[in-house]
Amino acid sequence: ASDLGNADPFLGGVLGATLASYDYFYDDLTGIMVPRVFAVHPLLGGDDPWFWAYGGCPYPENFNLVQPLGALTEVTHAWEEDAGTGAVAGVLNRDPDGDGTEFNAAGHTSRAMLNAFSYGFVRDGGYGLPQGVDYARAAVGDVLTLLFEAGPTGPPDDVPEAPGVTRFAGAWPNPFNPATTVRFSLAEAGPARVTVHDVAGRLVRTLHDGPAPAGTTELVWDGRDEKGTRQASGVYLLRFRAASMNAQRKLVLLK
Repeated sequence: ASDLGNADPFLGGVLGATLASYDYFYDDLTGIMVPRVFAVHPLLGGDDPWFWAYGGCPYPENFNLVQPLGALTEVTHAWEEDAGTGAVAGVLNRDPDGDGTEFNAAGHTSRAMLNAFSYGFVRDGGYGLPQGVDYARAAVGDVLTLLFEAGPTGPPDDVPEAPGVTRFAGAWPNPFNPATTVRFSLAEAGPARVTVHDVAGRLVRTLHDGPAPAGTTELVWDGRDEKGTRQASGVYLLRFRAASMNAQRKLVLLK
């Protein structure tokens, strides 16, 4: 962000951000090279989960002191410690063309996002996912699907999974209303468990708990709990467990 300059309309106008300081970076004021980052936007699950943003290894990675700017700019990620600067780790601007609305000239929603960290240097602290590329891919997928609503435009292609692969594909559509289809594959037949939880981790619905065949299995969640009660709109956690894999994805139920 610091290379854009506060006077540059791209930083303030398109990204909806400003800098608290040009002279200092995050670690200069906090002394923290590897801060915790919280996904605080409601669509990303609130204050939990969180992850580490690596700034000190293998070389120093400076984090800019970014602050939100504009009526339609929302904070997406927060530092555990901001040293009293009001700096945040990410912002989402719902008005990148600066016309005071969420829509562009063609009538479509337009959004822009800025993070003060690189997704290539984040490590798991709260998502319960594998480290490295898979973790970064899942984190970016959350942003695209939940904040930009840029998930698949249609259901998965009707192509069988590669043999010998255990995979959790998540759910489509997402966000959804009134129902979504959950898809997973097992390398070989065995036990599998798929559950839906609220953001506090409380069980809402068990979709499958028992034997599953090798290959692809599809399940449907209709947005109801075990008693058949329709659940409120919001973020839910979809958890998958098999012999060789544990995974979690977010679901957004709309009304």
